Amino acid sequence: MRKILYTLILALCAWGVNAQSITPIDKKATKETKILYQRLHALSGKAILFGHQDDMAYGVGWKSVKGNSDVKLTTGSYPAVFGWDLGGIEQGSKMTIDSVPFDQLRQHVLEVYKMGGVNTFSWHLANPVTGKSSWDDTKEQNKTVSQIIPGGQYHQNYIQYLDKVADFLLSLKTEKGVYVPVIFRPYHENNGNWFWWGEIHSTPQEYKALYTFTVDYLKNKRGLHHLLYAYSPDRKFETEAEFTVKYPGSSYVDVIALDDYYSMKDANFLKLQTTRLEIVSKFAKKENKLSAFSETGNETLPEKEWFTQKLLPCLKANEYTKQVSWVLVWRNAHTKHFYVPYPGHPAVEDFNRFKQDPLIYFLDKVPALYK
Repeated sequence: MRKILYTLILALCAWGVNAQSITPIDKKATKETKILYQRLHALSGKAILFGHQDDMAYGVGWKSVKGNSDVKLTTGSYPAVFGWDLGGIEQGSKMTIDSVPFDQLRQHVLEVYKMGGVNTFSWHLANPVTGKSSWDDTKEQNKTVSQIIPGGQYHQNYIQYLDKVADFLLSLKTEKGVYVPVIFRPYHENNGNWFWWGEIHSTPQEYKALYTFTVDYLKNKRGLHHLLYAYSPDRKFETEAEFTVKYPGSSYVDVIALDDYYSMKDANFLKLQTTRLEIVSKFAKKENKLSAFSETGNETLPEKEWFTQKLLPCLKANEYTKQVSWVLVWRNAHTKHFYVPYPGHPAVEDFNRFKQDPLIYFLDKVPALYK
């Protein structure tokens, strides 16, 4: 053990990381999870990892083809970050809400880890009160969050949901028994009204109670120690104070992030996006956390130079925007719903120029993240 610790310290020194100051919120985090967190911190400001949702599960014109990826087909490399979703697991479904079989998803997660990539999970869970989707009852205020936090009438329903999530996450183990580190991003976009946990549907106290209970239950009750926890509101803020209204506290968050698709559509996109990324990155740095651009994109890529003329300028705008650890665009489902170019698409050339920028890391540039 002493030899392993000494080797780790030497490695971290080489990365320029103070191992004592960079630790996940989970004091019992696995060795691999701690190292991943420290490695990502060390890369901050030097590299922004590129991510894609459901990358290996399907693409435009194909599904469940071993080794396939629209990102790899167009650039020669997989993305560095792979986004997945747990929606459906809470109700016992065999498939995610995007029709990825959970057994297949498990294999993808293990493969990503073996290749040296990063796995991150969102959770578009059903409403534990009504059983309907994440988008249930979003036009009018609902009381779901108040009913599922401790003391709520449907709290046990929510615990049953969490147990199914925990069971799946505990199954993410290598043949040698190593738990695959996962970045878990529950209850994202909480300042919009499109999810039942959104802005008008819970007070700051209720939302914080939901988030903190979730972390405590997974970590302390179910013993999951291979998770890093991300907090990612949507674009609806102009100041740090607005961004942090429902922030659950730095004892519960490892990654402070932003989801924002719509600022990129504005004529004043550069100022809007830069301002928001600055707020997120400055707050993360103050809290000694990672920052991330956890969801963005331009559906169907009508602007064929979107990656180099819009996304890249936002990421490279200043020292704070360059601090984001990764940027993830959404999924490639079919020709009317995709976010990275597929073979033959007019944006392929621009996507490759984006990949070649020194700040942007796809999987083929990423150094060892777990050793």
